[in-house]
Amino acid sequence: MSSVLLVYVCFLCLIFWIEWYKFQSKKRDGDFIKESWEQYNVRVHSRVSKYNGPNPFERRETSFYEAMKRLLMTPIALVRVALFVILVMLGAIVSYPASKWRFQRKATSKLLRFCCRIILFIFGFYDIAVTNLNQKGVNINKAARIIVANHHTVFDGIFLLYFTDAVIAATAELQYIPFFGNCMIALNTLFIDRHGKDGRNRAKQQIIDHVNNDNLPPLMIFPQGTTTSIATISTFKPGAFLSGKPVLPVVFDWSHNTNWDVSYVGETGMLKEVFYAGCQFINYCHITILPPICPTTKEGLEPYNFAETVRQEMGKYLQPHCQLTPHSLTDHLLHDFANHRNKFNIDVVGFFMDEIGQKLKLRTKTVQYLAKKFSDLDLNGNGYLEYDEFCAAFKRDPVKHFEKMSKLFQLFQVNNNSNRIGFDEFLNGVSICFVDSMINDAIRVMFDGCSVDNKVIRQSDILNVYNKQIDKERFQDDTEYNKYFDQVQFFVNVVFDYNKIQEMDFNQFHHTIVNKDLGNFVQQFLQIIVMMRLKIKLNKEDFKIPDHDQKQAKQSPDVSGNNNMKRRVSNVVIHQHPRIRRTDSIMSVGATDMGITKNTL
Repeated sequence: MSSVLLVYVCFLCLIFWIEWYKFQSKKRDGDFIKESWEQYNVRVHSRVSKYNGPNPFERRETSFYEAMKRLLMTPIALVRVALFVILVMLGAIVSYPASKWRFQRKATSKLLRFCCRIILFIFGFYDIAVTNLNQKGVNINKAARIIVANHHTVFDGIFLLYFTDAVIAATAELQYIPFFGNCMIALNTLFIDRHGKDGRNRAKQQIIDHVNNDNLPPLMIFPQGTTTSIATISTFKPGAFLSGKPVLPVVFDWSHNTNWDVSYVGETGMLKEVFYAGCQFINYCHITILPPICPTTKEGLEPYNFAETVRQEMGKYLQPHCQLTPHSLTDHLLHDFANHRNKFNIDVVGFFMDEIGQKLKLRTKTVQYLAKKFSDLDLNGNGYLEYDEFCAAFKRDPVKHFEKMSKLFQLFQVNNNSNRIGFDEFLNGVSICFVDSMINDAIRVMFDGCSVDNKVIRQSDILNVYNKQIDKERFQDDTEYNKYFDQVQFFVNVVFDYNKIQEMDFNQFHHTIVNKDLGNFVQQFLQIIVMMRLKIKLNKEDFKIPDHDQKQAKQSPDVSGNNNMKRRVSNVVIHQHPRIRRTDSIMSVGATDMGITKNTL
């Protein structure tokens, strides 16, 4: 007996030591330098917004008390999970005739909804608090054609199935899950297929057709498109609001579960989540059913405005423990790609993909590709590019070449006092080299990087930087190198009027480039000097360009008369780098049609 007690005490000491070690190794706020707009002392105007709120895609860490409780409650939790699996299997068996032959679908649906209440009871949801703000006697199943709710846990859909007669809008892949898929078919789930070229438009039309058919039950949608932590609500997708008809918001409040975070986020799975729920003595969820919402103005009925109006109204009933964030489904996909699937130590929550697309014109797959590049450059794995790591990419000595390398470093760096580059700043610097709406920043960077005294710039300054910074190993031979050098020589000849102008200050340099429409040459210069060194290759498909702009770009002739010099696509300038191919990108891009030289790297 004493030996068993000794083992138990040692086990408790081990858990305590693990918790202490995790606490000591945890990142403190002081470990990261928080940038502000006042510290933004590089003259760049295109920086994306910074976010310093809670991470919507991670749950809070498990406390020592919660870990001990899970240990003690494991036998009970396993029984609860087993009952859950048995109920799902029985539901699938009962649903088989309804899912295959449409036999007694209505009766089967009612039976399955009753099973939902049994499942909730098994996992400790004994007394569910519901506040209905609709007038007495109003049937919530007929109050609106669409029911929307905030999405945080694996139980959200089960709650709605029990309390409403609505059908679920779910991705088409779910119908093929063993047992579970049969139940969803029997519940008349609206399966949405978003694959293919017209997937989004087809999904929108499916929703509109269902909503406009009054003979069908209301549609249940989680407009976030994904789950977030119970402390946040991400932006709503517009699909539920396209019809312009009233929507009935349902608000789930999970804040009363103080000992554990019920959020279905991070590296987890459904069985793991129901196991954690089974480890609780009792679980809490407060449901608030709001009156139907429908804007009365044309501007308010615009899907994105409509969605934000509903989100703001729902957020009022979750204050102060829940915060509305500008993140979206694409941010969740990026976070999953960078932090879970690839284990990159990169902060991808401090910015928003919607803003990255609008300001920097970068697509989600492009940001994923750049995340891999950033991680490769981050040699010490701290989530930032230090000045020494940046110099290593250029094969330059940090001390010997400080004057020039520090200027190139400013292309990306925001807070000069930190001597490191965050991922959002890295994206900003890459975009400056391509997007012509950021040409003022590109001109500023080129001037600062080439000018010897930061006061004036000379023709020799640009050529010297090009000769010193260009990676000659990227060229197959001297002929190819001379071809690119001649293009740079042509640019400086035009800028300095063929040696008639000896030097320029920044205002003159900027005025000349803008007036002579040479902005694309500036960005091509930066692409050759910086992007080639960092082995970054981007094509027009990597940027968000409207279709009509792409058609217009294809019809526009090359004003320089040199087809090998550039390819300008609406608001993006693409320079075809020699021997660089995105073989390590999310979607590999092969050789282009420019006819310069075949990519071999």
